[in-house]
Amino acid sequence: QMANYFLSQGLSSGQIVAVSMERSPKLIIALFAILQCGASYLPLDPKFPTARLEFMLEDSEASFLLTTKSLVASLPVYSKTILVENALSAIDNYPISPVLLTVAQEAVAYMMYTSGSTGKPKGVTVTHKNLVNFLFSMAIEPGINPEDKLLSITTISFDIAGLELFLPLIKGATVVFADYQTTHDGQLLLQLLELLQLVLLLL
Repeated sequence: QMANYFLSQGLSSGQIVAVSMERSPKLIIALFAILQCGASYLPLDPKFPTARLEFMLEDSEASFLLTTKSLVASLPVYSKTILVENALSAIDNYPISPVLLTVAQEAVAYMMYTSGSTGKPKGVTVTHKNLVNFLFSMAIEPGINPEDKLLSITTISFDIAGLELFLPLIKGATVVFADYQTTHDGQLLLQLLELLQLVLLLL
Protein backbone atom coordinates (compact mmCIF):
# COMPACT_ATOMS: atom_id res chain seq x y z
CA GLN A 1 0.00 0.00 0.00
CA MET A 2 2.82 2.41 0.81
CA ALA A 3 4.52 1.64 -2.52
CA ASN A 4 1.26 2.28 -4.37
CA TYR A 5 0.87 5.53 -2.44
CA PHE A 6 4.35 6.67 -3.49
CA LEU A 7 3.59 5.86 -7.11
CA SER A 8 0.44 7.98 -6.89
CA GLN A 9 2.57 10.89 -5.68
CA GLY A 10 4.71 10.67 -8.80
CA LEU A 11 7.59 8.50 -7.62
CA SER A 12 9.02 6.41 -10.43
CA SER A 13 11.85 4.01 -11.14
CA GLY A 14 15.31 5.55 -10.98
CA GLN A 15 14.34 8.48 -8.78
CA ILE A 16 15.83 9.24 -5.37
CA VAL A 17 13.88 9.80 -2.15
CA ALA A 18 15.71 11.60 0.65
CA VAL A 19 14.65 9.99 3.93
CA SER A 20 14.98 11.54 7.37
CA MET A 21 13.27 9.39 10.01
CA GLU A 22 14.06 7.81 13.34
CA ARG A 23 14.57 4.05 13.44
CA SER A 24 11.11 2.47 13.69
CA PRO A 25 8.80 0.04 11.90
CA LYS A 26 7.54 3.02 9.88
CA LEU A 27 11.05 3.54 8.55
CA ILE A 28 11.34 -0.05 7.33
CA ILE A 29 7.91 0.14 5.69
CA ALA A 30 8.95 3.32 3.88
CA LEU A 31 12.31 1.95 2.72
CA PHE A 32 10.79 -1.26 1.37
CA ALA A 33 8.10 0.75 -0.43
CA ILE A 34 10.70 3.00 -2.06
CA LEU A 35 12.71 -0.01 -3.22
CA GLN A 36 9.59 -1.72 -4.60
CA CYS A 37 8.97 1.36 -6.74
CA GLY A 38 12.40 0.92 -8.32
CA ALA A 39 13.55 4.12 -6.64
CA SER A 40 16.45 4.51 -4.22
CA TYR A 41 16.73 6.21 -0.85
CA LEU A 42 19.16 8.80 0.43
CA PRO A 43 19.42 8.83 4.25
CA LEU A 44 19.57 12.29 5.84
CA ASP A 45 20.55 12.75 9.47
CA PRO A 46 18.57 15.74 10.82
CA LYS A 47 21.47 16.46 13.18
CA PHE A 48 23.75 17.29 10.24
CA PRO A 49 24.34 21.01 9.59
CA THR A 50 21.66 22.59 7.41
CA ALA A 51 24.19 23.51 4.72
CA ARG A 52 25.26 19.87 4.37
CA LEU A 53 21.66 18.67 4.16
CA GLU A 54 20.88 21.28 1.51
CA PHE A 55 23.92 20.23 -0.49
CA MET A 56 22.95 16.55 -0.37
CA LEU A 57 19.38 17.30 -1.46
CA GLU A 58 20.52 19.47 -4.36
CA ASP A 59 23.48 17.37 -5.46
CA SER A 60 21.48 14.13 -5.46
CA GLU A 61 18.56 15.77 -7.27
CA ALA A 62 16.20 13.98 -4.88
CA SER A 63 12.65 13.87 -6.18
CA PHE A 64 11.10 13.80 -2.69
CA LEU A 65 11.96 14.34 0.95
CA LEU A 66 10.26 11.85 3.26
CA THR A 67 10.24 12.76 6.94
CA THR A 68 8.07 13.03 10.05
CA LYS A 69 6.15 15.84 11.72
CA SER A 70 8.66 15.86 14.58
CA LEU A 71 11.70 16.28 12.29
CA VAL A 72 10.47 18.44 9.40
CA ALA A 73 11.27 21.72 11.19
CA SER A 74 14.94 20.70 11.57
CA LEU A 75 15.33 20.00 7.84
CA PRO A 76 15.73 22.34 4.86
CA VAL A 77 12.49 23.47 3.25
CA TYR A 78 11.91 21.23 0.22
CA SER A 79 9.16 21.68 -2.33
CA LYS A 80 8.31 17.97 -2.54
CA THR A 81 8.13 16.94 1.10
CA ILE A 82 6.04 13.96 2.22
CA LEU A 83 5.21 13.47 5.90
CA VAL A 84 5.09 9.78 6.72
CA GLU A 85 2.14 10.35 9.07
CA ASN A 86 0.10 11.72 6.16
CA ALA A 87 1.15 8.81 3.97
CA LEU A 88 0.15 6.23 6.57
CA SER A 89 -3.22 7.87 7.18
CA ALA A 90 -3.98 7.66 3.45
CA ILE A 91 -2.70 4.20 2.49
CA ASP A 92 -5.99 2.42 3.18
CA ASN A 93 -7.15 4.07 -0.05
CA TYR A 94 -4.49 2.18 -2.01
CA PRO A 95 -4.40 -1.46 -3.15
CA ILE A 96 -2.62 -4.14 -1.18
CA SER A 97 -1.48 -5.83 -4.39
CA PRO A 98 2.27 -5.67 -5.08
CA VAL A 99 3.64 -3.04 -7.41
CA LEU A 100 4.03 -4.57 -10.86
CA LEU A 101 7.60 -3.47 -11.44
CA THR A 102 10.74 -5.49 -12.07
CA VAL A 103 13.76 -3.93 -10.39
CA ALA A 104 17.08 -4.77 -12.02
CA GLN A 105 19.84 -6.04 -9.76
CA GLU A 106 22.06 -3.24 -11.08
CA ALA A 107 19.53 -0.61 -9.98
CA VAL A 108 20.59 1.68 -7.14
CA ALA A 109 19.11 0.71 -3.77
CA TYR A 110 20.50 3.62 -1.78
CA MET A 111 23.01 6.45 -1.86
CA MET A 112 25.42 7.53 0.88
CA TYR A 113 27.52 10.69 1.04
CA THR A 114 31.15 10.70 2.14
CA SER A 115 32.21 12.80 5.10
CA GLY A 116 33.62 15.49 2.84
CA SER A 117 36.67 15.97 5.07
CA THR A 118 38.94 16.40 2.03
CA GLY A 119 36.55 18.51 -0.03
CA LYS A 120 32.90 18.37 -1.07
CA PRO A 121 31.03 15.22 0.01
CA LYS A 122 30.48 12.73 -2.81
CA GLY A 123 27.46 10.51 -3.29
CA VAL A 124 28.28 6.80 -3.40
CA THR A 125 25.65 4.41 -4.75
CA VAL A 126 24.92 0.86 -3.58
CA THR A 127 23.01 -1.41 -5.95
CA HIS A 128 20.43 -4.06 -5.09
CA LYS A 129 23.00 -6.67 -6.09
CA ASN A 130 25.57 -5.15 -3.69
CA LEU A 131 23.08 -5.05 -0.83
CA VAL A 132 21.66 -8.56 -1.33
CA ASN A 133 25.13 -10.07 -1.68
CA PHE A 134 26.25 -8.39 1.55
CA LEU A 135 23.15 -9.45 3.50
CA PHE A 136 23.26 -13.08 2.41
CA SER A 137 27.00 -13.24 3.12
CA MET A 138 26.40 -11.93 6.66
CA ALA A 139 23.53 -14.40 7.07
CA ILE A 140 26.08 -17.18 6.53
CA GLU A 141 28.91 -15.69 8.60
CA PRO A 142 28.52 -14.68 11.41
CA GLY A 143 25.01 -16.01 10.76
CA ILE A 144 21.55 -15.26 12.13
CA ASN A 145 18.61 -17.47 13.11
CA PRO A 146 14.86 -16.83 13.27
CA GLU A 147 15.06 -16.87 17.09
CA ASP A 148 17.65 -14.07 17.14
CA LYS A 149 17.04 -10.42 17.93
CA LEU A 150 19.30 -7.75 16.46
CA LEU A 151 19.50 -4.41 18.26
CA SER A 152 19.42 -1.50 15.82
CA ILE A 153 21.42 1.44 17.18
CA THR A 154 22.88 3.08 14.04
CA THR A 155 21.50 6.14 12.30
CA ILE A 156 20.43 5.30 8.75
CA SER A 157 22.98 7.78 7.43
CA PHE A 158 25.67 5.16 8.18
CA ASP A 159 26.10 2.25 5.78
CA ILE A 160 25.89 -0.48 8.45
CA ALA A 161 22.26 0.51 9.09
CA GLY A 162 21.27 -1.59 6.09
CA LEU A 163 22.57 -4.68 7.88
CA GLU A 164 20.73 -3.82 11.10
CA LEU A 165 17.40 -3.16 9.40
CA PHE A 166 17.29 -5.82 6.68
CA LEU A 167 19.41 -8.81 7.79
CA PRO A 168 17.03 -10.01 10.54
CA LEU A 169 14.02 -9.73 8.24
CA ILE A 170 15.42 -11.87 5.41
CA LYS A 171 15.89 -14.70 7.93
CA GLY A 172 12.72 -14.29 9.97
CA ALA A 173 14.55 -12.83 12.96
CA THR A 174 13.57 -9.68 14.88
CA VAL A 175 14.77 -6.07 14.71
CA VAL A 176 14.73 -4.24 18.04
CA PHE A 177 14.96 -0.45 17.91
CA ALA A 178 16.92 1.51 20.49
CA ASP A 179 15.85 5.13 20.84
CA TYR A 180 18.27 8.04 20.50
CA GLN A 181 18.68 8.51 24.25
CA THR A 182 19.52 4.84 24.80
CA THR A 183 22.14 4.75 22.02
CA HIS A 184 23.98 7.65 23.68
CA ASP A 185 23.90 6.31 27.24
CA GLY A 186 26.02 3.25 27.97
CA GLN A 187 24.06 2.37 31.10
CA LEU A 188 20.69 2.51 29.33
CA LEU A 189 22.10 0.44 26.47
CA LEU A 190 23.35 -2.19 28.91
CA GLN A 191 19.93 -2.32 30.58
CA LEU A 192 18.23 -2.83 27.23
CA LEU A 193 20.64 -5.63 26.28
CA GLU A 194 20.06 -7.33 29.64
CA LEU A 195 16.31 -7.04 29.15
CA LEU A 196 16.55 -8.62 25.69
CA GLN A 197 18.67 -11.43 27.08
CA LEU A 198 16.07 -12.07 29.78
CA VAL A 199 13.29 -12.16 27.18
CA LEU A 200 15.23 -14.71 25.13
CA LEU A 201 15.72 -16.91 28.20
CA LEU A 202 12.01 -16.82 28.98
CA LEU A 203 10.97 -17.81 25.45
